[in-house]
This record gives sequence, structure tokens and C-alpha cells, in this order.
Amino acid sequence: MDKESRYIFDLNLDSLDLVGDDIQKLSVIQNLPQLLQTDPNQTYSRIIPKILQELPNASCEFHVLVSKAFKILMEKQAPPNLFHTVLQGIDVRDSIAASAWMDTLIAIIPVLSETQIKQEIIRLVNHKSLLSQPVLSRIASCKLLGKIAVHKDLDSTDVKRDVLPLAQSLCQDCHPEVRTVMCSQLAHVAQGLGTSLVKGTLLASLVELGSDENMYVRAASVSSIVQIFPYSSLDVKKATLLPLLKQLCERSLKQDELTPATLSKEIGRIFEGLQHAFTATEALWFLNFYKKLATKGLVSEGGELTGADPNMEVTCRQHAAVNLPMVSSFTFAVLPTQTDTLYTIFTGLAADPCYIVRRTVAGCLSAVINIFGVNSKILKKDFVRLLQDDSEEVLSSLVQQLGVTLELFAQYGTLSRQTASPDTVDIGRAMLKCQFELTSGNNWRLLMHLLHQLEYLPNCMPPDFIHQHFTPFVLNCAVQGRARPVRAQAVRTLLIFLRYNGKEMQRRWLRDNLVQQLCRSDSYYTRLIYIRLCKSAIEIFSDKYFKDYFFDHLLDLAGDPVPNIRLCVANLFAFLKQMLVLPEDKLLNERLNDAMRKYANDEEDRDVIQVFQSKMKEMKNVSTDAKDEYKKEQKRRREEEDKINSGSKPMVIVADIRTLSPSSANLHGDRSRKAATGVSSKTSVQGSPSDMTILEQHFYIDAGISLSTKTDSEQPRPKVYQIKQETWTNNVTDDDKVNMRKLPNKENRVNKRHSSIISETCFKKQEKANNRRSLNLPSKTVSRIPISQTKLNRATTDNTSKTTASVPITVRTSQLPVLKRHVSPETKK
Repeated sequence: MDKESRYIFDLNLDSLDLVGDDIQKLSVIQNLPQLLQTDPNQTYSRIIPKILQELPNASCEFHVLVSKAFKILMEKQAPPNLFHTVLQGIDVRDSIAASAWMDTLIAIIPVLSETQIKQEIIRLVNHKSLLSQPVLSRIASCKLLGKIAVHKDLDSTDVKRDVLPLAQSLCQDCHPEVRTVMCSQLAHVAQGLGTSLVKGTLLASLVELGSDENMYVRAASVSSIVQIFPYSSLDVKKATLLPLLKQLCERSLKQDELTPATLSKEIGRIFEGLQHAFTATEALWFLNFYKKLATKGLVSEGGELTGADPNMEVTCRQHAAVNLPMVSSFTFAVLPTQTDTLYTIFTGLAADPCYIVRRTVAGCLSAVINIFGVNSKILKKDFVRLLQDDSEEVLSSLVQQLGVTLELFAQYGTLSRQTASPDTVDIGRAMLKCQFELTSGNNWRLLMHLLHQLEYLPNCMPPDFIHQHFTPFVLNCAVQGRARPVRAQAVRTLLIFLRYNGKEMQRRWLRDNLVQQLCRSDSYYTRLIYIRLCKSAIEIFSDKYFKDYFFDHLLDLAGDPVPNIRLCVANLFAFLKQMLVLPEDKLLNERLNDAMRKYANDEEDRDVIQVFQSKMKEMKNVSTDAKDEYKKEQKRRREEEDKINSGSKPMVIVADIRTLSPSSANLHGDRSRKAATGVSSKTSVQGSPSDMTILEQHFYIDAGISLSTKTDSEQPRPKVYQIKQETWTNNVTDDDKVNMRKLPNKENRVNKRHSSIISETCFKKQEKANNRRSLNLPSKTVSRIPISQTKLNRATTDNTSKTTASVPITVRTSQLPVLKRHVSPETKK
């Protein structure tokens, strides 16, 4: 202990003798565990005796803090015997202090000895459980019995002799709150009795509680029955627990609202615990009861949805949605002929008018698809509807597992990596619509998660389909995104698309656009995104591929006029130097040495110089083991790319997907190549909609995207679209903002404050009356449950036909390689 800590320690210790220094006393009590670690001998010999001396006349706050401190000491089995102090604290006059001491006693029951339990605690429970005692004392007795029943030093005989009679007495208490608490402790009593003794009197008390007149007691009995399943034999389940649960289910739909919510919460564990006790008729009855729980409060009257208590009914349906995976597993195992009923329940919950229920369904959708297996194709329609939901919370819950969901659809035949079936078109259209809505909104984190999940697409959809429909949208996010994390994730997703695309012409188009629109951009922030792209490319591709298509362009940025760009390039010098192999990389080595020489001699920014010098030290201090490990990893990547290039089938890791190796064409060159390639600097590449089939045109129209009428004579590129509703302009000055606010109100312009990215075409907001989702509550009913609001219509294509042609898009692909997941360090965090 240092001098300052010793001084504070002695000062606080001496202050205990002063009158009126309650704050200092409370400070000592709060720091008692720390003082115990610092100097245990002084704490035991000086502080704790003074605390015990102050207790009789102390305040309520002092008692509460001391009880918490003593609980910590007794749980750590500290040497002072504080057990009798805790017992004395229970009888203090202040009810708050007495309750705090009782909580401490309940918490320390596991660390007490068998003698203390039998001689002190059981006698205390006998006294506190009398009807003459206050209700709080009887409730505390119930909790003490639950702790005593599972004590490690008591066997089943002791529990039957000492605990069971008191538990039966409290189950018949005149106060419903006491019966409710005792009912919740019956599972602990059953655990202490064991499987052989859980029958007779205990089950009789449970049956009586299940028929109680108070709905809170009945709700507690449902949870207690479910918790007793592990300690009950099959005969007990069939003869007692199953009929009792059936009686509670029948009664719950007629009398109260609390019991259905509890049953809905426990229904999955009921199916799991009684699976072997059900007959076919009983299993069907409980499945139909679950269907009623899933539609609780949704009574059709004149085409509207009404309910008596929206709060409890929404809670009931939400719990039913949580238990969808367990109920689905039970149905396929016990009632395989009732999959249509199960699908009806799932569809109703997925289209529930309250977004809370739909959000819950979206969160467990992947588990349900995995259980449906080959029958999961029927869930595609609901998956598409959830992707187009108007609640961001529903989308957030769905997007978190979007990649896993798509891979499960591909695993069970709904999606395919070889052919773009009508299901692929429907899901792709819904995903594009979801991405478009998120791009137009302000939730950039959700958009970033969606772009991350799009990395799974090569496992689930044909490469041509991805390149035609998803690559331009993701490229637009990379070039014109408003948040830097979104743009960084977009370029990483594009690299995944690039790696697993099977056509060199499409790969060349994407590489050229990345260089022209990112590396050679006039925007400093956009050039920074290209450096982030290079970091991801080092993790995804082999060093050979990186040297062929990224190395030279990255070195072009080493002479950038912006110091931050040069600083970011300097951070990558160690990686660039490590991947060079002489003499075959002689030219690249000379370029890198020239760039490093300019940093060493001509650089003026001190931050860049500091980073450059630190990276030079890292190059010199690289260990031999690290070099060997790097060479092994690069050899593995090159071998994998050689297998992809030769057409041999590699080992299946995630899915059976294959791509062709990039050509050996060298795209190195200076910035004058921009004019030679003929690649536009715009994000959207224009094309002619006359070249599209009716199916392809409807694909974009239904996704809310307008087709361009311009033509392009260049090499084949993705089917072109542009966002008609909004055109974003970057780098708007403050004067421009002021002038825009001065403009008069017109139909196509709204006077409001604009961010740094201004919408040039302001659209008129309309409500989608046909797609409105609400609880449609009666006028006199006020619900506290938030309801999904109707999303504003930002497009003018709502009246466009949404028909889907039956002719699938067939993509000719060779055998495709396996997609191996590449995870960045930032994604792992």
C-alpha cells in the first residue's frame, strides 16, 4: 500500500469514531472489498469490528450498504463469522433495511454449512412462514425454501422431511402473491426431491395452483410445470402434467390475457418436453392451440383487425414467433403431415400487422428454413415480403442473417449458382429494392451490413446475374456513398464479386471502373477508398494477382499532392515490399524503390515522414518465421488460383463454386489511359433497354429503378439502370444551400435544410394506402405497442405492372470453384 492509500485508509478508519460523518462511513463500507484486498489483516481487525459497533444505531442507508458488503465477504468465505449478524439484521425495524438483509441471507444460502441450514435457517423459515407474519416475510420464506432444496449438503430425504411440508403450506397461503412466488420455487423443490419422489403431494399442489382463481398464479403454474419436466418420469407427464396443461390452455382462451402470453412463451419447451408423451391426436390439438396463440387478437370483422388488449395480444404473438423454430422441429418430427398448417402459421406471423412480430420472425427465419429443408421453397414468398418491409427494424433483423439465409436457400434448391430461375429473379429484385431503400435513407450502418452480406451472393446466384444486377448498384455505393464505412465495405464486396466472376470481359470491366472512378478520381476521399480497396485486395487475392492489377495503380498514389494519401500509401510499403520476388519483379521493385526514395528525400510532411520511418524499421525487423509463414500462405493461394484456372475441382469448403483465373493482360499504365479505355467516370453505365427481354425490364421496374434510353457501343456491360428518383450532388457550398432555401415552394422542390449532399430532384411524398400496416385499433383503445408506419412513396413507378415471366434466365457457366470466405480484421471485430 502506497503512502497516499495508507493515508486515506487511516483517515477513513478514524472517521468512523466521529459523530455526523455519515458520508465518510458510507465511503468506507462501499470500499470494503477493495480494502480487504489491499490489507486484509487491518480490515478484519479494525474496520469490521467498528462496522459491527455502528450497526445497532445506524441509518437505513448504512444497513443496506453493510448488507451488500457482507454478502460479498461471505460469498468469498472470509474469516469473520458474519452469519449471526445477518440473522440479526433481518429483525431490524426499518422494512427496507430488513428486506436488504433478507436478500443477503437468500444469496448466501449456498455457502452455509449443513448444520447452519438445519439448525438456523429451517427454524427461521418455520417462523417467517406463519400466517401471522407479514406478506413480505412469507414471500422471503418461499425464496429461502427454493435455495435450501437445492443445497449441496442436503439429500432428497432431508428435502422431503424439512422442505416439502413448508412448501405445501405456502402453496395454500391466503395471499395470491405468496402462492405465485411459491409456485415459481416448486421446480427447485422437485430438483431436490429427485425424479423418484416428484409425485403425490407435490403434484397435487401443482394441480391446485393450476386451477387457482388468480391469473398470476395460473401463469406461474405454467412456467413451473415446464421447469419440472426434467425431473418427471414419462408416466407422470402422461398422467398428470399433460392433462393439466391442456386444461390450462382451454381455460386461458376464455378467461384472462396473462396466461396465453405465458403459454405462448413456454409453448416451444412444452412441445419439446412432452414430445414422447403426446399421442397423435393430442399433438394435433396442441398445434392448433399454437395456431390460435399466433393469431391472438387478429379477429376479422368487416375486413379490419381488432383486439381487446393490444399490448398482451402483441406480446402473445411475439412469443409465438420466438418459438417458431422449436414448433417447426416438433411438427416435422411428430406431425409430418401437418406442414401446411405450420406454413399457414408462419405466413400469418411473417405478415403480422405489428412490426415487433415481423422483426421476431425475420430474426429466426434462417433457423426455420434449415428445419423445413427441401420444403423451404414455399418460404420464399415470405422472405421476399420481409425484404420489402417498410420497417427498418424488420430489415435490420433480417439483414443480420441474410447471407446464411441465402446459402440455405441455395443448399435446398431454391437458388442456384448455375441458372437464374424465377425464384432467383424474385429474390434478386427484392434485395435490390431493399438496397435502394437503404441507400436513399439515413441508416448507413444497416446499409453497410447489407453490403457485407452480399459477399455470400456468389455461393447462391450465377455470376452473370450478379454482374448484371448487383455489381452496378454496389459500385454506385463505392463511388457515391455518403458514409466512409459504407464505401469501404462496398469495395470489399466488389472484390469478392471480382474473384468469383467467371468471365474475363466482366472482370476487366470491373477492374477498369475501379481504377477510373476510385484511383483516378478528383476527390481526395474517393482516392482514400481505393487505398482501402488495396488493403482488402491483399487479404483476398494472391500476391501475383495483386501485382498484376493493383500494384502499379497504388504506387501512382504515392506521389499524390494530398499528404494524407501519401501517409496511407506509406502504411502499405511493408506489404508491398514483402510480396516482391526478384528477379521476376525487377520493374515493380524499381518503382517501389523510387517511391520510397522520394519519401526519404523529398517528403516535407512530418507525419508522413514519421510513418514512413516506422515502416522502414518494420521491414528490417521481419522475422524469418513470419516470412516463411507468408510464403506458405501465398503458395496456397496461388495453387488455388492455378486449380481455378486449370478447371480442376477444388475441395468444397462453403459451396461448389468456381471461377476462371484473370488473364495475364497487364493493365499497368499512367493516367492517360483513362481516355484510351473509353470507360465513363460516371457510376451508372448507360445501355439500351431495347436489348433487354420483357422479364429483364420488369426486373428493374419492379425494383423501383428506371431504365436509360442511351446506347453504348462499348463491350458488354451490366444491364444499365440509373436512380430516377434522386440525383445526388457532392461538395455543395454553404452559399448554394442558402440560395436553395430561398427558392419558392414548388411541386418538385421542398424548402428545408440540406446536408452536404443535396437532392437535386425533390419528389412528392405519397402514402401507400394499399400497403398500410397497423393494428387498426378501436377508437377507444390506446396501445402502447409501437406500430409500423406506412412508408412514404419515393418513386413514381408504383402503378407499373409487377408480373413475373415464367421463362428463367439461363446462364452458361463452366464448372465453378468453391467460394472461400475472406474476412477482414475490421469485420472480425
